[in-house]
Amino acid sequence: MKKLILTLLFLTVSLPVFSQAGKLEKSVVRLKLAAQYGIYESDWEKRNQTYTPFYRRMLEENWKDQNKAAGGKLGLDYYASLSHPLFTHLLFGISYGSLSGNFPGNRYGFSQINPGTYKSGLTQTELTFGTVIAPFESFRVIPKFVFRSINQNLKNKNMYLESSSDLVYLSGSETYKASTSLGYLGLGLEYDLTPTLTLYFDSLLFSNLLVRSDGKYTVESRMEGYLLSNTTLASYTTLESSQGTFKVSGNRFLLGISLKLSDTIKVFFATEKDIIVTDMSNSIGSAGSIYASLTTRNTRLAGDLVQKTLYDNIFYSERRRLETTTLQLGISKDFNL
Repeated sequence: MKKLILTLLFLTVSLPVFSQAGKLEKSVVRLKLAAQYGIYESDWEKRNQTYTPFYRRMLEENWKDQNKAAGGKLGLDYYASLSHPLFTHLLFGISYGSLSGNFPGNRYGFSQINPGTYKSGLTQTELTFGTVIAPFESFRVIPKFVFRSINQNLKNKNMYLESSSDLVYLSGSETYKASTSLGYLGLGLEYDLTPTLTLYFDSLLFSNLLVRSDGKYTVESRMEGYLLSNTTLASYTTLESSQGTFKVSGNRFLLGISLKLSDTIKVFFATEKDIIVTDMSNSIGSAGSIYASLTTRNTRLAGDLVQKTLYDNIFYSERRRLETTTLQLGISKDFNL
């Protein structure tokens, strides 16, 4: 074992000068597939924890299960050979990634309890345009422009119980959606450690380049159940909605290593940190309820636009961070043209 470790260390130190693990000679189409697992911290977690005490008169606890999430990535890159010793290839790529998880998060009041579970999904589609620069045989620099589309969907299936002067039971769901697109300046670095091993770094450094983020968010809530007041039993429905402008900024960093199994097949392992700073503004909110007595022919409707809009603009407008930290394991296949 000791001899094996020493041999590997010797190869790592002595072979980089002559190695070509990731170097491409011709035009290549590369198909990439990866699984990812890690931590998903949604901006809605802190946003709702600030909003709920004032608007709903309840406290919302931290999401449980440590915000663990899993997903995958699928990508297709085309490296067009330039037949130049320094600027070796043009890069055109498209990729799709998803990350999702279930996060229980309960709300509590003086005479209320509102248990629920957030089912969250983050999807991203990216278009990449770049060039491969090879100043040394084993080292490559890849500056690029990345057009990125970000979509986050959450659905909170929950139940509401209240036992004050009235007894209330409701069940339903809340849906949170936010989407936007923007441009990034990115940079990739590749360094061949051995003839089969490549260390690589990838980043999105500057956001809102050429294409500025200007998206939209929506929140929809519908709860249905019963209300018992004295001897009167009634069906009770609550409806809420919000919408406004959704903008993001931030950056992303990835560090990985790839192992060449054959001339066209590689396996890779990487860790990635993605920071998305979210801003919401120009919110318009509405809330309503429908009360229909089951013992008398009494129906009441109630609505609110001003108070809901005011609360939305105060508490949803605070800047928050959506962060993911993942480990990725994947495989790539090259098709020489």
